[in-house]
Order: sequence, then C-alpha cells, then structure tokens
Amino acid sequence: GCTPREEEAEAEAAVVDGQLLHDTVIAPMVSMLLEPASASDAADRPPHFRLALMAALGAIGRESLYAHACCRGAVVLALSAHLGRDELSQEYGCAMRELRSLAAQCGREGYIAEGTTEALCRALSPQLAAEWAWWLVERP
Repeated sequence: GCTPREEEAEAEAAVVDGQLLHDTVIAPMVSMLLEPASASDAADRPPHFRLALMAALGAIGRESLYAHACCRGAVVLALSAHLGRDELSQEYGCAMRELRSLAAQCGREGYIAEGTTEALCRALSPQLAAEWAWWLVERP
C-alpha cells in the first residue's frame, strides 16, 4: 500500500499539468546544471554544487508529483549528459546513481516492468528521441 504522502502526491500529479511542472521547476534546474557557469557564478558556488544539483534533480524526478513523462524525460537527459565524463569521476558516479534510483522507483510504481535504466529509457523514448538524434550528429 501507499503511504498517505504517496497517495497525496498521486492525487496532486493527476491534477497538476506535467508541462507546467517541467517549465517552472525542472527546466530551470536542468538549465543551471547544463549551462557552463560564468567565472563570477563559479566563484560563488561551493565545490560540489553540481553534484548537489544532480542529486536534487534525481530526487525530484522520483517524486510522484513529477511522474509525468516530460518531467522524467528531462531529468534523464540532464543526468545522461554527465555520462560522457570519465567513469571514475564524481559526476559520472552521481549521474549513474541517480538514474538507477529513478529507474528503480519507476519499477516500484509500475511505470516500467523492471526497474532498470534500459527499461526507463525505453519507456521515455518519445521524450528522449530528439535529443538522442542530436547527440548522434553532434557528439558521435
């Protein structure tokens, strides 16, 4: 069974427009995560700012309120952008940890049959396809 908070979040998600959540919450975080910081911004940010932002974005993606495909697709794309790093880097490790956690949550919710990143990407392929095509051309 669901906890009262999970039931409340599911009820909210049914009423709240996913695109509105994407545009007002997810997109600004993704933009901040993916855009290179200016020198003045970088000086004001703590050293692990990017890792904390990645973890926060992953946590939001796991919330039932943000279960809309447009929200989760944007989270997957933002985290996936960090998989081009060295596999031993903190950013790569954080991105993989958050992607696996999101996939596991989606499996528990029944959004995907098995809680793997492969199954998650397959389920979100309509949201991911355009970006994947761009990556194939721009980052072969």
